[in-house]
Amino acid sequence: MAAPLVAGIAVPLACSDVPQEARFALARPALTAAAEQALDGGTTRGASGWIGGLPIGNAELVGGGVKFTVSGAGVFAGHGYAYFPSGAPAHAGYTPVGDHWYEWSGPDHF
Repeated sequence: MAAPLVAGIAVPLACSDVPQEARFALARPALTAAAEQALDGGTTRGASGWIGGLPIGNAELVGGGVKFTVSGAGVFAGHGYAYFPSGAPAHAGYTPVGDHWYEWSGPDHF
């Protein structure tokens, strides 16, 4: 009886953004520390690899913030999160997720 109940809950969650949002929520403190260290040091060296449970493939300083690419998150385009302590650039297409964090998706390469 428990298996159908678990499947009935797990399948809709897996098809939504809940697992991704939960993973980001858990990784946020470590990502924030990595972003602040990169901003303070002026380099993203060391800001890739596994950070807070997310596989970060690339990190770069952009527009007064730090942009992280999550490895394997996008099928046809890059995807990730960006930290902008003073707010995201207006023209850049970032979606706010709270506490100076933004979600982004790159252009499709299809």
